[in-house]
Amino acid sequence: MGSPLSGTLAELYLQKLERLHIKHSLEAGVLKYYSRYVDDIIIIFDTRDNQTDTIVKQFNDINKNLQFKPSTENNNCINFLDLNIIRTSHNLNLGIHRKETCTDTTIHSTSNHPYEHRMAAYRFYIH
Repeated sequence: MGSPLSGTLAELYLQKLERLHIKHSLEAGVLKYYSRYVDDIIIIFDTRDNQTDTIVKQFNDINKNLQFKPSTENNNCINFLDLNIIRTSHNLNLGIHRKETCTDTTIHSTSNHPYEHRMAAYRFYIH
């Protein structure tokens, strides 16, 4: 567990980063769209300009302790949070993205987790 202040400090830092670096790129038209939910960021830009590597490098050069790891679209589709964003020739279609959550593991019965947590998986399989 971290400090209760860490979420607030991270939010303040990301707002400063957006004000100093992102806003300029949006106004210049380099980025077409930018949105952030906590630390998940979606950026849309024109890839026909072959600027993908340049944009990623600019983001990674902002602070040596922050590394942006881009997820590129696959078959005109990309997942962001719980959305499945599909690009067609004229618009974007949204669907629901469900992550794989089944790991086939359970909490061992002798662990220090609360009893309810240890029994949850067994109740799920029974019902």
